Amino acid sequence: MLAGLGAPAYNGSMGTQTTPLGPPALPWRMRYMSAQRAYQMGVDVDLLGGFVLQRRWSGLRNRRGGGKQQHFARRSELLHEMRRIHRLRLRHGYEVIEGEPIAALLMQEQLPQ
Repeated sequence: MLAGLGAPAYNGSMGTQTTPLGPPALPWRMRYMSAQRAYQMGVDVDLLGGFVLQRRWSGLRNRRGGGKQQHFARRSELLHEMRRIHRLRLRHGYEVIEGEPIAALLMQEQLPQ
C-alpha cells in the first residue's frame, strides 16, 4: 500500500535506514534538544493509508510538556508541515539528536511528492 505513496512498507526500522528510493523507511522519528527543552516528532501510517504526525515536547528541568497529533491524507502536506516544524525548532536553538536522514530530506529545496 505504501509503495504507491513512494515509501516502502513498515519494516520495523526506527527511521534511520535509507531505502533504494532515497527517503528513510517509515515510521520516521526525529528528536531535538535545546539547553532546557526536548522535542520529538514521529510519523506513522494509519489503517487507511494516511499519515499521522505525532509531536511531543517537554522541559528538561521541569515537568511541563505536552503533545499533539495531526492526520494527513497526502504525503506532500505531511512533508510541508514537517519542514515548517523542523525550521522552527532550528530557529529556536534546538539541535537534531536523532533523525539526520529525515532532516536532510526536509532541507531539500524541492520536497518529494
